[in-house]
Amino acid sequence: MANAPGVQQSRPEGKGYSAGKGGPAENKGYSQAHGKDARQKRNNKMDQRTDRGPNGRGDRGARSSIRRPVLAMCKAPDRRQAEESSQQLKAALLEAESGEEHVDGGLLGMAAAHAGRLGLKDVVDCLCAYAWSRLSDCQGREVAEMASAASRCGCQASRFFQFVIVYCGSTPDNFSSLRDISLIAAALVTQSASTPLDLAVAFEGLSKVAKKHLSGAVKPCVRDISEFFYALAASLGSQPFHGGPLLSNSWIVADVVTAIAQQLRPLLHKASSQDIAKATGGAAAAWTHMPHLQAQVLTSLMQDLSTAVRFRSSDFNLQDLSQILVAFAKVDVVEGLSLCVLEEQICANISAFKPKELSLTLWAMARPKVESTCSRVAVEEIMKRDLTSFSAQDLCMSAQALVKIGVSANPALCLVAGEVFARQVNGFSVMDKMLLLWVLAKSKVVHLALARLLVKDLAVDCKGIARDRISLGLWSLAVLWPNLRTSEPWPRLLASALLASSPWQSAPGHEITNAAWAFRQLPQDVVYGSWESLVQSVMWLHPPSLSSHELCNLLTGLMACPLDSPQVTCALQSAGAEIVQRPNVSAHDKALLSSSLADKSARKRLKALGLQSLLDLCKMRQLFAEEARQEVEEVARSHDAEFAESEEAEDDKGGEPAEKEHHVEEYCEERPPTPPQPSEDRDRWAQKHGSASSCSQTCCAAGCVTVAIPDDVDAWPSELKDLRLNSHCDFHGHCLQHKNTFIHVDCSAGSDSEDDCMLCNMTRRPRARSMDLPTRNKIKGLPLEARFQKEEDRVLDEDGAADEPEPPPIVLQ
Repeated sequence: MANAPGVQQSRPEGKGYSAGKGGPAENKGYSQAHGKDARQKRNNKMDQRTDRGPNGRGDRGARSSIRRPVLAMCKAPDRRQAEESSQQLKAALLEAESGEEHVDGGLLGMAAAHAGRLGLKDVVDCLCAYAWSRLSDCQGREVAEMASAASRCGCQASRFFQFVIVYCGSTPDNFSSLRDISLIAAALVTQSASTPLDLAVAFEGLSKVAKKHLSGAVKPCVRDISEFFYALAASLGSQPFHGGPLLSNSWIVADVVTAIAQQLRPLLHKASSQDIAKATGGAAAAWTHMPHLQAQVLTSLMQDLSTAVRFRSSDFNLQDLSQILVAFAKVDVVEGLSLCVLEEQICANISAFKPKELSLTLWAMARPKVESTCSRVAVEEIMKRDLTSFSAQDLCMSAQALVKIGVSANPALCLVAGEVFARQVNGFSVMDKMLLLWVLAKSKVVHLALARLLVKDLAVDCKGIARDRISLGLWSLAVLWPNLRTSEPWPRLLASALLASSPWQSAPGHEITNAAWAFRQLPQDVVYGSWESLVQSVMWLHPPSLSSHELCNLLTGLMACPLDSPQVTCALQSAGAEIVQRPNVSAHDKALLSSSLADKSARKRLKALGLQSLLDLCKMRQLFAEEARQEVEEVARSHDAEFAESEEAEDDKGGEPAEKEHHVEEYCEERPPTPPQPSEDRDRWAQKHGSASSCSQTCCAAGCVTVAIPDDVDAWPSELKDLRLNSHCDFHGHCLQHKNTFIHVDCSAGSDSEDDCMLCNMTRRPRARSMDLPTRNKIKGLPLEARFQKEEDRVLDEDGAADEPEPPPIVLQ
């Protein structure tokens, strides 16, 4: 039937066929002609797109001089074949600039796209230099193409990007699709790493137009959503240069994140592995910067993303694996199974990780929320690598991760520190140097040469550091201070520079308490001028909201404060009262307090404030009591020394000066007669010593006076020769101590006669013979019997004879 006459078989006209013929073309003339016609049609469309005047209207007669080299560049398959057209394009741009020729924005965007594809950085630089002042004549797609090419080629076109920021903030409606928005957003984030850009202004404008496209009738694809989400989340912590709230606090950004989550969750089954990785990174960054969206928006999104990661774990490349692990480390709603599957893939491919991917993996494993089982594998991989291939940022990030992993990572940390020292910290930013100083202080890794090098570099230049990093550096310097050469000026210069910034002002509680601890470790002549500012910040703290470690740091620092102000007293009392009430204070914190209380002045200060309970907390009560006893003994010794000196002075002069009369009165003044007491009082006094084997009063030992008893008195038994007289007893008579028994002797105190009582005679006679005070002082310390004999001999010498005293009545109480 195919060969039936009159029936014409229809064949498709196109590739490999000739129009009006029954078989394939024998020659290729038609196909070549057809290809030329197709290219001509495309060029005509390009002409219609590019041949526009200043108002956007087509003007086929006013063609630009750069049109031909741009079209030639578009046809070039590689960089080598594009060399001639690129030179022509640069010359045409210079000619257009000199002749003030108007160039259509479409041509600029097309040229930038192909120059970026071919890696022609010089061409992109020329395009940016020509276009920065003419961006208002371009559409959003063209500006996005030029910004993307500039960031891809690494162009340092700071002026061009500054005007791109203005373009995005002032005319965001020029972007006609979410694809253009995601393209320029990714370019701005990439360029911000090397050029300061006001991302907050740009992304606030981009968020307004992105919200329209996300809620419009035409739904964007998952690729555009994930790329814009990733770029937006990376800029959430930025703040406008002119001041104002952070981008994460903007209501329009919150609405856009909510719309992204709603559009993204139903499309995850269509997403590629790279799209899932970027969406996971964006969700993790938003989780950190926007906690008010965690419960309602981000939790469900992260759970769906973790499920997608578990099912697509084998499709991720090495970069995606490290980025997803970093994202999971920032949140706490990730499925454990997804994390385990991800770690298995990392352990199996970690030897192929690039330095950046390996450092990111280490950082994620060091996070407290990640209980990683492959951290040991990563640490061993660091020790195997050639660290000379690591960038400065990779080394700094690896060092931070290793110090957080713990003591097991110290060998690898030593290798990293050695590599940093070998480079003499060249290529490290000021922020990197400050973080490395913290690493050395935190890890206790002894590398004094690197520590001194970092201190010297930071002492010369530590500007442009964030407040929290300055606070970190102050604490690190205080930890390393004992190991630094204090004879060099660099440590003091760095300390003065850090203190001048006052990083404790408007700081969280842990930074203020760390600063207080650092003030104690640094020389007081360096920190003296900053104490007042620190105390003012301390007064804003709420002690119950601080941890036990923070309270101990605060107490340790304030006890060294030289200021005697009510603020310091109030802060010490409130912090001390709070730490005493804490049930579980770690041994480390107790040791910290004990080291600060080792200073005697600190203990005296606590005693004055009524905080002796802190001594019990640190188990130092016995030491405090021993110090009190030593103080009492020292006072007693000084008093005895003064009295001995006064006696020696009187003996040398041979008289009794008027200024020493108070000593005579102290030891020789007669007590006034005590009236008889009622019987119940006497019973009470009698019970004081009657039933005791020894005197319980502390003054008994000091108040006992040796009494002389004559040996030749037959009426006195020999057992009474060791009597001692208690001069402090409340009994109205005399209190005698014989061994362990106290004896109260009645005495008629109403009479002033010397013959009434022998004991009274012994105490009254020196008053009548005040001139004999030196003689009495000489016999005062003699034994009992010898002292009595001296007294009797003196009486015989004066009166000629001495009546034999009769023993007084003895009453056993």
